[in-house]
Amino acid sequence: MQSIAQEPRGAVSNAVCALASLHFTRMRVAQGLEAPDPHPEHSNATYFHNEAFFQLETAKQMRGSYSESEAIAALHLISFTQLAGGTKDWQPAFSVISEWLAQTGLLTSDDPVVNLRAMSPIAQLVAKAALVSCNTNSTKRHPDSSAVARYFLIPNFNATP
Repeated sequence: MQSIAQEPRGAVSNAVCALASLHFTRMRVAQGLEAPDPHPEHSNATYFHNEAFFQLETAKQMRGSYSESEAIAALHLISFTQLAGGTKDWQPAFSVISEWLAQTGLLTSDDPVVNLRAMSPIAQLVAKAALVSCNTNSTKRHPDSSAVARYFLIPNFNATP
């Protein structure tokens, strides 16, 4: 992934390391090779998670907005939370994705297809993943996300019967 090569100690790298470390530990526990960690808050996975999230918070404070790579990092942090069984709060990472999606103008565009096609392939993937997340999370749903998600994600949405 280009973001990891460009910023080996950046938010994406730390989020990927968090997810990989947690997966590695969970696999070893499942295989009976090690006992569950009684203090997961002190694990390598948690360290990488916290670093990635700190970098996301810092980016927002410094620039006032999020980049495509920061949205990717946030997606990885949501995956981390799911793999961790919900022991971490997923809503801050989801807020990053929601803000990034709003920044793209995709949700308020008169022709979101044009906006989506103008994005890089990675941004398109992040946008679609964000729309799925927005559509499945009723507590933080952006008001326009359902219509846009249906437009992009439901086959033949605009086809007439």
